[in-house]
Amino acid sequence: MSETDLSIGELIHQYRSAQKITLEQLASATKIRELLIKKIENNDFSNQPLSPYTRGHIRSIGNVLGIESKLVSQVISNYENQFEKIETTLLANNSHNYSRPKRNLPSISFKSISLVAVIVLFAMFAFPVISSFMRAHHSAKISNNNSQLSKVDTNTQSANGINTNNSGAILANASSGVKLVVTGLQSKSWLGVQDASGNQIFSGFITPGQTQSFSDPSFLAVAIGNAGAINLNVNGKDLGTPGTIGQVVHLNLTPDINTSNLAKG
Repeated sequence: MSETDLSIGELIHQYRSAQKITLEQLASATKIRELLIKKIENNDFSNQPLSPYTRGHIRSIGNVLGIESKLVSQVISNYENQFEKIETTLLANNSHNYSRPKRNLPSISFKSISLVAVIVLFAMFAFPVISSFMRAHHSAKISNNNSQLSKVDTNTQSANGINTNNSGAILANASSGVKLVVTGLQSKSWLGVQDASGNQIFSGFITPGQTQSFSDPSFLAVAIGNAGAINLNVNGKDLGTPGTIGQVVHLNLTPDINTSNLAKG
């Protein structure tokens, strides 16, 4: 039997044995695990086509053992051709033995078809009506929410000249959205800021010298835990401190500000 008729494993085993090279020595020389080399010598390829990874191992082993690259390519090609023939035979046998099962179509009565047609027609006419009602309801809800946000309690003038409502909330508005700049003064103060959607965009302490900026197209709700320790600037207008040391102040900033009514504290 010529070398070209040998299997991949037989060829590698023959060259390794002839040179009295152990599996351990071959693994060390090729940097391929000993277990993988043993599988290749046993032609253990799991009845699968050779992957590029496996072909690379075989060529590396052949190079170390001094097997001509042309011979290595030939035995690899022999295995691939053999596997392809086996696979073609199996597919042919399976196609002959397989018979497509007959499908029994369900019988559909005229009454069932009529019922389905009525349901489809009802859905075609009812969906636009329901959709229109839902859009109108959603628009009305948004309009109601906007009117509640823009509603302002009767204003009273506070001691430091900043407008506040009956609940003690300071009112400030901006013609093109609200822009707020907060600067810490002589001591630390807690600050909380929410946007028009109720999202908490800031919650923490402002230390002396620290500056934080916030903006929203329509509304900012601000809570200050030590009003005398913070300087406010709304839409470029310096308001000074909104209260005294230790005082808790709430601010509602909306888009209708009249800066002439806001004075420094």
